Amino acid sequence: MSAAQILQHARSLGIELTPTDGKLHYEAPAGRLTAELREALTKHKAAILDVLQAERVRENRAGRLARELQERPGDRYCFEVTEADPVIVALAIRTATGIVVGELAIPQDRWDHALFFSALETTSRRPQ
Repeated sequence: MSAAQILQHARSLGIELTPTDGKLHYEAPAGRLTAELREALTKHKAAILDVLQAERVRENRAGRLARELQERPGDRYCFEVTEADPVIVALAIRTATGIVVGELAIPQDRWDHALFFSALETTSRRPQ
């Protein structure tokens, strides 16, 4: 099982995992943390911590973009591009029902900033 799969399995059992100072803390309902799952958490601790840290970065970025868009009522969207491989595009889009946030991972060799911006402009102008 991969770290992401172990994390998903633990969450499906109601087990909350939290990274703190390089340690993996958990809160689990009685009887839910089996010996096998405990062993998997221990064996894959470093990778699980990496997944949790990446989730935290995404959540912080998405929340920041949503707040930024909320503070600019005339804007339809805002986004942030991290030039890496893959290219990470975090965006917040205003819809008729609120602000939607998301993140895209695009392989570097397929990334086209102009095409992305054009599609974003076109999409955000559609009637809602």
